[in-house]
Amino acid sequence: MTAPSPAERDARASRVRIFMPYIHPLSFVDQDFETLSATYDVRTHDVRSPRALPAGLRQVAGADVVYCWFGSVRFLPYVVFARLLRKPVIVIAGGYDVADERAIGYGNMRPGVQRVLGRLLFRLATLSVAFSETSLLELRKNARVPGDRSRVIVLGFDINHPPAPIPPAAKRRTVVAIGTIDASTIHRKGWLTVARMSRLIPDVSVVIAGKSTPAALAELQSAAGPNVRFAGFVSSAERDELFASATVYAQPSAHEGFGCAVAEAMLFGCVPVVSDRGSLPEVVGSSGYYVAPDDPEALAHAVRRALAEGAPGPESPRERITRLFPLSLRRTRLRALIDELLAHKTMRTT
Repeated sequence: MTAPSPAERDARASRVRIFMPYIHPLSFVDQDFETLSATYDVRTHDVRSPRALPAGLRQVAGADVVYCWFGSVRFLPYVVFARLLRKPVIVIAGGYDVADERAIGYGNMRPGVQRVLGRLLFRLATLSVAFSETSLLELRKNARVPGDRSRVIVLGFDINHPPAPIPPAAKRRTVVAIGTIDASTIHRKGWLTVARMSRLIPDVSVVIAGKSTPAALAELQSAAGPNVRFAGFVSSAERDELFASATVYAQPSAHEGFGCAVAEAMLFGCVPVVSDRGSLPEVVGSSGYYVAPDDPEALAHAVRRALAEGAPGPESPRERITRLFPLSLRRTRLRALIDELLAHKTMRTT
């Protein structure tokens, strides 16, 4: 296929409308909206309420492409309608929608009605795009999406944030962990392991931050040592301050579709100490340390190594994210994907 010229692309973009329904306004969803809006006419719609359906279906009718972030069954009416109108549908996949982690009760692809509906949604999609190689494997294995209708475009990050490496003098003997704290995540993200680990390194400061439910927070507080500070919900600026001052970022997840917070911390020079589950090895590579998700002793040992020795590989954490996951790469590939989809009528209507 010959790539369109800039003039052809501009002419096409002036007519192309993308409908992007969403459930949660997450940062990476916002990034894709900004990326596509720079070239196409993108319309968004909050579909959390059933009352949103009529307006959403009208958006589908007027769109050239429907672009769904995650294979949620809430998108099923919009995807069915789009396919009836022979409009192409892109589903961005990864995480809960393609996971089948029965041991921790996580994933839409566990046996049941949700799996049946989820597989139907992916079957109807023109193209399913995973955001990591691990998610691509789950997409093909669990959701049963064939190889010719699935591919990977990794997530991207602003490699100029922060604009320069954080100097070592700004770093402290601090371990930070950031994320939502609830009954699911304290096990799936490894926050309970981090809390238990804190008692084994009483001379090291540990900060656990994130919006929490009362019961989950109480469980973590009960497990944690006196060297732990629970920071609660933090703004973007407060998160950046934590990343800038911490030496280690810990996230021993039991399952991970990507690991955005890990990548963001790495850009600030934090040495990642993570599990070897899911996509975390893709993100971290040789620039961090690996432990089992539920092993506080191993986590404490790895944290001490990270504090004493820094990153173990030849490439710094910041260098790895800058090289492999720049936002510019995702932007280029997403725009090329839309162009490809619109150029191939057989792909649009199959």
